[in-house]
Amino acid sequence: ESSDGEGGGGEDEMMKDEHSLFLEHDFQSIYQQMAAERLEEMGREELVQEYLELEQRLEMAHTVRVTELESELRHLKAENCRLQEENKELKDSSGTAVSC
Repeated sequence: ESSDGEGGGGEDEMMKDEHSLFLEHDFQSIYQQMAAERLEEMGREELVQEYLELEQRLEMAHTVRVTELESELRHLKAENCRLQEENKELKDSSGTAVSC
């Protein structure tokens, strides 16, 4: 009976996690199989068109990501500059009060 106490809830969670992992793996496997079948059924022209569309989407995603990173870089540079100024002010104010 003692094994049905607090430890039981942990075992239930572990079983749910294992079941979730199984379902996720099963879904991925079925999805990949269906995607492969879809591609096998396509003709040459359709495959080329699919490739070109994927290439275009990848380029767009890359462009968006680069823009996001450039924006983050500008923000971090501004923050760095502000912190350097703040650090300099703190050093200056403490340097005049205490001499080494």
